[in-house]
Amino acid sequence: MSQYKVFPYFYPTTIFFVDDNSSFLENLSLQIDPGTAYQLFDSAGAALREINAVGRSLPLYRRCLSPYRDYPETAIIYPGQQAFILDLAKISGEIYNAQRFSEISVVVVDYDMPEMNGLELCAQIESPYIRKILLTGKADEKTAVEAFNKNVIDRFIMKSEVDAAEKINSMIAELQNDYFADVGESIIKCFAVSCPRFLTDEKFAAFFDGLRKEYGIEEYYFTTRPNGFIGLSVEGDVYLLIVMAEEDYQVHWEIVRDQDGPRDLMQLLEKREVVPYFWQSGGFFTEGAEDWRSHLLPASTFRGQVDYRYAVIKSPPSVKAGEGRILSYRKYLELLDAAEADMRHAPSL
Repeated sequence: MSQYKVFPYFYPTTIFFVDDNSSFLENLSLQIDPGTAYQLFDSAGAALREINAVGRSLPLYRRCLSPYRDYPETAIIYPGQQAFILDLAKISGEIYNAQRFSEISVVVVDYDMPEMNGLELCAQIESPYIRKILLTGKADEKTAVEAFNKNVIDRFIMKSEVDAAEKINSMIAELQNDYFADVGESIIKCFAVSCPRFLTDEKFAAFFDGLRKEYGIEEYYFTTRPNGFIGLSVEGDVYLLIVMAEEDYQVHWEIVRDQDGPRDLMQLLEKREVVPYFWQSGGFFTEGAEDWRSHLLPASTFRGQVDYRYAVIKSPPSVKAGEGRILSYRKYLELLDAAEADMRHAPSL
């Protein structure tokens, strides 16, 4: 299986660390990857309440899917069957949600705590997608293995291991990807036959991983009209990747033809030399667009399961007007650091 996957969306999330030993938490926080957003809890009860409260605040995968209820009277609905409506606009619109990074994907929790043990906490987490890492002592190793085999936890690690922090960092990165793979799968299923090829093309996923590194893209969101991704860097720089397969060119060509559009434009589309970006008219050419050449970008080619043409635009016009409303991941990390400093200096009651 390929190590690369492309999800309908991906953004850094917040990791929760739970241990009644405040000194251990403080020491561990100094060894966590500086690019990781996290919160520390020395109370299992307080952590559990916050985890479930965040989960109930409708994360994106729940907001972009809504149950379909407008069935015809003649429809036969079998028990357990449920159709969903997928609102794709909510995915690309998530870039304007300042709370997106506060979503929780991974909880790292100590086993031995007085309020409740780590397994009891994990069992009460309501979201089925949140990943759990259990920190254990030698005496608890057998219990941890049993919990792992029963899927109560996803990973466990001995607190006494010399490279424990390094392993935790690696596990967090892996499990955060697993989190988005799971929530993304539920969305891809709702595409049915209309799912763009590149969302399930492993070769494209590897190519996209390289593009993300080249442009420093930290978070990305599937978008339509045109198909592709809106990507954001840590600092909040915005990029648009437009991806076109053969069927996409055919749709654009037919729309131009049906409107008696410019023959030159039809020829450019036939040759696959350009990527159209008619951002002011719903993604497609409209009759009377005299400046249509200004909406064409040079096409680059990538061969995956099929041939794709693509183009990358920095600060795309379709997003530029709203860039000031976007909270960058860098700013979110700074806000978390400031909140942690305030907590540290708050007077004890």
